[in-house]
Amino acid sequence: MSRRAALIVFAALAALLSGSGAQAQPRQRLLAEEDPRVRSLRLAEERRDWRTAIHLAKQFRNEDDFEGAIAYRIAQNYLRLGEFDDAAEWLDTAVDDGFSDLLRFEGDPLMDLLRDHGRYDELSRAIAVEREQRFDEFILLAAERDVLIHEPPGLDIDEPASVLLVLHDDGGRPDEAMRAWRDAAEARKMVIVAPAAIRRFGSGFEWRHADESDWVILEALAEVERDRPIDRTRVFVGGFEAGGTAAMRLALQDPDLFAGLVLVTPWWEEKFGDPVLDADSGFPPIFITGGARDPRMDGAVEAGESLRDAGVRVRVRAVPGVGFRLPPEFRSELRNALGWVIRRAG
Repeated sequence: MSRRAALIVFAALAALLSGSGAQAQPRQRLLAEEDPRVRSLRLAEERRDWRTAIHLAKQFRNEDDFEGAIAYRIAQNYLRLGEFDDAAEWLDTAVDDGFSDLLRFEGDPLMDLLRDHGRYDELSRAIAVEREQRFDEFILLAAERDVLIHEPPGLDIDEPASVLLVLHDDGGRPDEAMRAWRDAAEARKMVIVAPAAIRRFGSGFEWRHADESDWVILEALAEVERDRPIDRTRVFVGGFEAGGTAAMRLALQDPDLFAGLVLVTPWWEEKFGDPVLDADSGFPPIFITGGARDPRMDGAVEAGESLRDAGVRVRVRAVPGVGFRLPPEFRSELRNALGWVIRRAG
């Protein structure tokens, strides 16, 4: 796949797998219905009713802002209205509230409108400082990171093993993700690697920032490789929700990192910037699955079509009768999806 085609894929995913309130209110997306406040805000933005969206977001922020994400969203909507002074003021508020997502800021085409306003460079520097402080805090937390590793019975310790990297959803835990994938991986003699996303959320963990997610995933693979040889050409991903999205973003940056991906109800946000891609690299096969009653699957179907048009081997399956919650029998869907990507990876 050419670099141009890959960039088209990236743009399509950013538009089609958009999780319009994902950063505004973190939650267990596979375990709960959409927050009504997020839904109202999302619908106002879908109608392009920017004034109502601003009003709702300000109410939302008074109740619960998450690291400046709501203030940032208010600034975006002011930019859509062409009200640059108000937008800059709310970006200042976002930084004061802890907004540190420099990748999102620099990759956001709306923020380019501030370049002529004269505040862009100043705001970029402020966000970069906030990001550095936040990442330093993350590294301290990561010193106690939890990576679960399971080897199937009878696996030769001296032979490079295939790996299934399983990534929990927001609010989930690595042991939950490992249980969901264990039968499928053991049947194929794969080592399972299940890291935690470090940042606590409820009884589990949350994939909060892109740079932190990258670190967790790459360090998890390095950790298992310190214990035993692995076949780096046979690393597959089974990712739930934001965990799957984190892996997909890494695959867009480096198509050779994974041999195939199974993504369960992934979401996407327009914040990752341009991926770094080799013009001659192919792209791993992708199986996107989730409940047919989950509204995010509509975007997944469209994303699958765009990926296919760009030459990616992809399949999308919306499981009938299933919504946000995934029943125990969904494990058979995971087994079939993993088998599909393994066969296509060759």
